[in-house]
Amino acid sequence: MDVTELSLVPQVPTAIAVDSGRIFVCGLVLCTSVSVALARPRLRALGGLGPAHAALIAISAVLLTGSASPGELLRAYRGLVRPLCAIAGIMVMAASVRRSGLLAALATGFMTRHSAAAGGMFTTVFFFAAAISSVLNNDAMILLLTPLVIGLAQAAWPGNQKLHRALAYAVFAAIGVAPVVIANPINLLIADQAGIGFNPYLLRMLPAAILCWLVTWSVLRVILGRNLIARYARRPAEEPAALSKPQGQTACILLGIVLAYPIASMFHDWAVAAVSVLGGMTLTLAIRAPLGRMLRREVEWGILLFMLGAFAIGIGLRNAGAVDALARLYEGGGLLVLAGASALGSAVLNNHPMTILNLLALKSSVFSDEMHYLVALACGDIGPRLLPSGSLAGLLWLAACRRANLRVPLRWFILVGAVTLIPALSISVAVLLVLNG
Repeated sequence: MDVTELSLVPQVPTAIAVDSGRIFVCGLVLCTSVSVALARPRLRALGGLGPAHAALIAISAVLLTGSASPGELLRAYRGLVRPLCAIAGIMVMAASVRRSGLLAALATGFMTRHSAAAGGMFTTVFFFAAAISSVLNNDAMILLLTPLVIGLAQAAWPGNQKLHRALAYAVFAAIGVAPVVIANPINLLIADQAGIGFNPYLLRMLPAAILCWLVTWSVLRVILGRNLIARYARRPAEEPAALSKPQGQTACILLGIVLAYPIASMFHDWAVAAVSVLGGMTLTLAIRAPLGRMLRREVEWGILLFMLGAFAIGIGLRNAGAVDALARLYEGGGLLVLAGASALGSAVLNNHPMTILNLLALKSSVFSDEMHYLVALACGDIGPRLLPSGSLAGLLWLAACRRANLRVPLRWFILVGAVTLIPALSISVAVLLVLNG
């Protein structure tokens, strides 16, 4: 599918004049909606706010200010049905696997059997988290593994906060370039809109992701090495139990779903969505959970609505000329400017709205091709290492650390993230350039 045939928004034949006033309004709406979605404030009259309220604020403000018309939003949203169905199915899959206890059992087994000391635990945690985030998704991996790793670290090395923090950060740092399109919801949505199929994405992004992991792990071992020189103070009292029969069945079904993605994707554009939805239903039946309850409680509908709000703001910024200005910046600066802006914008604005702006900008540029979209996605995946507000995963990780009484100074988070960011970005972009000739 050619990117010029996308139905997301109408093609813009000529450059749109920059309207600084409207750009300011849309920027204000963007900052407000992202703040509400991430901070989730509580108001006395309305109770807790969240991503769904942020989406309502964004869509209402864009329509009321005339930044976009209802028809424009409807045309955009019709093109999002397929990726949103896939994301909802993946959320149900992740919830089913979590409820079965499979990941907790696997994680506990790996970390206690294959880690002779703190350094070994760090390596095991990092690559186990990388694998899990590729099979399910980043947010589900963070929610499950972070408290588990902190609990094991606190039991094995009581009172060693620096070591606990280093091991917990291995979980977050494992979120690098998404090697599989299903690993990151925003990547799935953008790849679908850019016409990049499951297999073409996998063939290019998997090598970039592997090298990104290796570089990140190597840098972290150097800068956190002193915190990882420790033997077990207390070994686990007993060996972890083997997988139960239901957990074994869940593992087999999950493996079958993962293998079905590349095979089914060779035949139809709806393959990823169909496999995700059917996979979620199958896993729900396997763990004997009511499907209706899983859909109501386990699917993050607020996150899906937030994507719609972010698209509304993106279309408003496009109509105000900001997207054309961004496209001209990329055309003049090349891939390095695209990579840097994607990473920094994802850290500051949040990866969802920044990636959507990149999609619209690349779509309006005559110089963009598949490689530009992949570079924007890869750098948008890594950029949130700079600031925890750059992604929902970062905020979930910090919240998990706070609940476990683990202190993570913001300055420490930024410094460690900045040190790993540049080498990870460089190797990822270099690999994508080589693979695209």
